[in-house]
Amino acid sequence: MTQIAAVVSDSATCQQHLKYECMHSALGLSDSNPYAWWVDRSGAQQTYWGGATGLTGKCACGVDGTCASDLTTSATLTCNCDANDATWRIDEGYLTDKSVLPVTMLRFGDTGQSAEEGYVTLGPLLCYAGESTTIPPVTATPVPWVQTAAGITVIIICILIFIGIVIMLNFCLCAPWWRRNCTRYCGCCKCCDACLCCDGPSVGQAQK
Repeated sequence: MTQIAAVVSDSATCQQHLKYECMHSALGLSDSNPYAWWVDRSGAQQTYWGGATGLTGKCACGVDGTCASDLTTSATLTCNCDANDATWRIDEGYLTDKSVLPVTMLRFGDTGQSAEEGYVTLGPLLCYAGESTTIPPVTATPVPWVQTAAGITVIIICILIFIGIVIMLNFCLCAPWWRRNCTRYCGCCKCCDACLCCDGPSVGQAQK
């Protein structure tokens, strides 16, 4: 219930439909001992019906004065079902007070006789957010190409290619098939036994 209450509180509006179909079954919301009531999320008894939020003892028709009349006094009732006659009647509407929703329990009476019938329908709790707010466009700051994933990948590949070329050159300079005899040597390569020829660009075998 704590989570539901949090959702209701954060919503712009909430509503829950409550409907009672009756024949010879009164609600009696305005009586000191009503036949029917509902219980809110805090466990409190509520004696108003859907469409009459906060108006104790009334149904939706009691708000606009369109309820059925009392058969004895002809006075307009506060709920249709309070006519308590042989006609099928309906009292319904939405509960909209966020501070008490949702409905957690429904209690009914005046259905003990064979001619007394009543059917209740409780709709789901519906909550809605407020009007959508237009979010201003965000201008992205350009990222230098070298800082992108593609840029970094290209740089790494270039470094690997450069290292490969250095290794290949070193191998070629020291490989036996590259050597030829020289008449004079100016120095030797430390990585192998190839030496630099002073009389040309070729590499030859050092004389010991």
